[in-house]
Amino acid sequence: MAMDKDELVIEVVGTTMGARLTSFLTVAENALGILSGLARNIAPHRPIDWRISAVSLGSPLRMAIRGLAEDEPASVAQIVNAYLSGVRQLDTSEGLPDHWRPEELVRAKAIAAVPNREDVDSVGFSSNGETVRATQRIAAHVDAVLREVEDAAALDGRLEAISVHSGWTFSVYDDLTGERIPCVFTREMFELARDALGHRVAIQGIGRYDRVGHIKSVKVESIVRLPDGPQLSDIAEAPRIDITGGVESSEYIRGLRDE
Repeated sequence: MAMDKDELVIEVVGTTMGARLTSFLTVAENALGILSGLARNIAPHRPIDWRISAVSLGSPLRMAIRGLAEDEPASVAQIVNAYLSGVRQLDTSEGLPDHWRPEELVRAKAIAAVPNREDVDSVGFSSNGETVRATQRIAAHVDAVLREVEDAAALDGRLEAISVHSGWTFSVYDDLTGERIPCVFTREMFELARDALGHRVAIQGIGRYDRVGHIKSVKVESIVRLPDGPQLSDIAEAPRIDITGGVESSEYIRGLRDE
């Protein structure tokens, strides 16, 4: 099966009885999830449409996925390369690969579990002549990366979804990342939390972090309501201001010096 650099080939080698459809779908769905996550991290404003470009039946079962991006096709090759290099890194060592987030790690671990099933011998991925295998080592390395530690935490964001079922909890949507952070608080803080519901707050407490520094949850020690206003994530997405008139910045500065 011919491969281009904007194409990822999924390969599942079944046992003598053949691989089950559910096993192949587990690999394909999680592979697509990783590609979509990498696309958001590498080219967040460029929608990419992932299409099946070829299928080879039998054993091994192969399916090629091609990414289509109208405005910048080169970003697709970068995403596919980040996929392969990430799987290769996770198979050999601990650490978060470039452009990967914890969500992609969890999907990689799900893929790595498939060769452990009775119907599958191996799972691999290929592009542009390069092949990597997903082994059980990935699961161990992902667990090591996602192992949580406790440390002081400070968080600004919008407080939502108070719950008193099986404990006192609410969610804060981080101003910087937009991610939902679960928070545990005491009954004595209920009125503070209720009055801040739907508004921005500053939270301090003890946080649980994965090994790459992403905060996973907070045990709240203080809640302070903040003025509602634009979030950092909104500011980051604001249109850029062009003060050079399209001229390269170095040329623009050189022109100012020559005046």
